[in-house]
Amino acid sequence: MVALLARAERDKVALKGATSYKELAQTILDTLDKKEEEATEGLPAWDIATQMEALVALGQFDQATRTANKYANAIAVDDFEISSTLRQLLEVWQLNNEEPPGYTVLPILRATKLGKEGGALTVSVQEAGQDLKKLQQASQNLEKRFGPDASLPLRWYQNGLLCASAVCRVESPDFRGVGTGWLVRSEDFFPNQPSRPMVLTNAHVASMTFPGALRPPNAWCNFTLLGKRIQMKSIVWSSEEIAKFDATFLDLAEGVTKGTILNKTEALLPQIYAWFWGHEHRCVIMGEHMGIRARCIGHGAIPSKVPYGAPIFPNVPVVKVDERVAPDAEGTCYHGFALLRFRNGVVNASYIDEYGDEFYGEHFE
Repeated sequence: MVALLARAERDKVALKGATSYKELAQTILDTLDKKEEEATEGLPAWDIATQMEALVALGQFDQATRTANKYANAIAVDDFEISSTLRQLLEVWQLNNEEPPGYTVLPILRATKLGKEGGALTVSVQEAGQDLKKLQQASQNLEKRFGPDASLPLRWYQNGLLCASAVCRVESPDFRGVGTGWLVRSEDFFPNQPSRPMVLTNAHVASMTFPGALRPPNAWCNFTLLGKRIQMKSIVWSSEEIAKFDATFLDLAEGVTKGTILNKTEALLPQIYAWFWGHEHRCVIMGEHMGIRARCIGHGAIPSKVPYGAPIFPNVPVVKVDERVAPDAEGTCYHGFALLRFRNGVVNASYIDEYGDEFYGEHFE
């Protein structure tokens, strides 16, 4: 009744003489709280689910998430009960994984459903991608607020989504699916090569010799959960005896996954205009990337010649590098610092070496 009354209000359906759904939710919550105090073995699963719905109705989202975890761990809760609750939250309450409490409650129940006997779950690619994004943002906060055990279902579901995000569909240039591949670490198979992600697929799907197989660069890997379609760059290794291995390792034309640091900081990036940091390095002025201007001030140069070659992140532009050798016996790079002047909304930056000379200057507005 509470869910239906709340839905009617959202849909602007006038109900003559209807009770306030919030008042009804509070009455139900008070009754169940009293029942719980008097119970010797805790509340049945359905009562805990009802508590959770009442908390959703009252806008007490943190407590609703706590109760969802409690419901997930209730004695004898089964796949049918979890499925019914999920359907109620999705179809009547219209929760989603973009806003609270949906982006925490729904993944908890989805993870619990998967763990039950006979449990199965079908989630659209779009929803799965949104779940993964929200879980990466919320899981640490949930653990801080509710403890490590309370966030276990979330971590299980998140790990499942992360594994799924490593799977790709191998496609022709016209998007025709030919096979499946998945990300692997190069060092697990080629320990003497630089560490990087590779795609492992079948040789009959991608190779230079097998009839009908796709051949790089006229082949693509579609990571649907990540929303990225990446061109194959080259074949690292492919089995010649198809019946024996039927395997091909592929390099990709660009990166696939975000690193751990980026996953944790991506939400903060829109708030950052420029980034200055010091390192035992040359002074490097980088171009704009992901909306940020990065400056490796360096100047804590180590006492040896520091070679500078092609950057390992080719998608990050490099504007200028201090390639000078300092006039000392060791032939080190220059030491130095950045001087920032703030005035009337403008920042003037000077990169000054240990001898007082300006290597580079710029201003940000």
